[in-house]
Amino acid sequence: MNTELIEIYHAVEKRIPIVVATVITSRGSTPRTAGSKMIVYGEDRISGSIGGGPIEGDVIERALLVFGSKRGEITSYDLRKDGLSEDLDLICGGQMEVMLEYVDSCRENELLYGAVCQKMEKEEPFLWKAVIKDVDGGIELERDIQQVAGKAGTKNLTAALYKSLEGLVFVEPVLPRQAAYIVGAGHVSREIARLAKQVGMKTLIFDDRTSFANQSRFPEADGIFVCPEYTDIFEPFEITQNSYIIIVTRGHSYDKKVLGQALKTGAGYIGMMGSRKKRTTIFDALMAEGVDSGELDKVHCPIGLPINAETPAELAVSIVAELIEHRARRDFTG
Repeated sequence: MNTELIEIYHAVEKRIPIVVATVITSRGSTPRTAGSKMIVYGEDRISGSIGGGPIEGDVIERALLVFGSKRGEITSYDLRKDGLSEDLDLICGGQMEVMLEYVDSCRENELLYGAVCQKMEKEEPFLWKAVIKDVDGGIELERDIQQVAGKAGTKNLTAALYKSLEGLVFVEPVLPRQAAYIVGAGHVSREIARLAKQVGMKTLIFDDRTSFANQSRFPEADGIFVCPEYTDIFEPFEITQNSYIIIVTRGHSYDKKVLGQALKTGAGYIGMMGSRKKRTTIFDALMAEGVDSGELDKVHCPIGLPINAETPAELAVSIVAELIEHRARRDFTG
């Protein structure tokens, strides 16, 4: 989810001029991929990152000049050793182009970015399109919102720069956030929710106890649900490949019950906390009830990357790292 677009709208709404830096092409080994953004407010404030280091410093310097000219620009960076600028001490091995865009608080921008935020709030996928026009001393952008043809049309969408009859065009897919369905509201779940939110996921919390599933324990959660006996917990929701189910209840019987329900959804990821012995016990019980072993093979259990985690915070790092890895692999392979 492009949270930077929401931040841009807030700047426009508050009448704060900004310069938006966007990576529009990325080849080889580079710090960030196409679509990555950084917002420059002035000399002493930026938000987001396009990779840090000397390149980011150079982009900030150029952005400060754009405040004066009000004309955007596109700058190429060659990070290969043989193409390295003497001023940029980097040998990452790739190439990238960064576009700088001046955004002011005109009425047109307020309406445009307001419409963008409305679509994002409704979790409607769309393409954020920019036709790049050459003008004296730089570039100007003609922005537009384009619909995506159905949910199937979002598969394999990536940010891209191409030439058309309109000229040079850069499009970015703006898709709904991945949703983390965290079942169980104990100590580990609190840490998972906090980290998952920080990496851009929508967080939904489920438990059968009101003393655990509440706003004071999960202030950052997007939704909190009390589910007596963990019955039919996923029924009200549209679970898709963009959904991550994390099972961390307080008992084996609840884990088994929730896992049985999770396997009937279309979730792209299902993980369950527990030992290999617990996994065998629960899997055997579900297979005895008719669950196919092939479906169980998709379940991540023990959940999380193997980093010898022990504390709730460490376990959350392990689990959310696995979610990030799964998300990145899906984005790369489609």
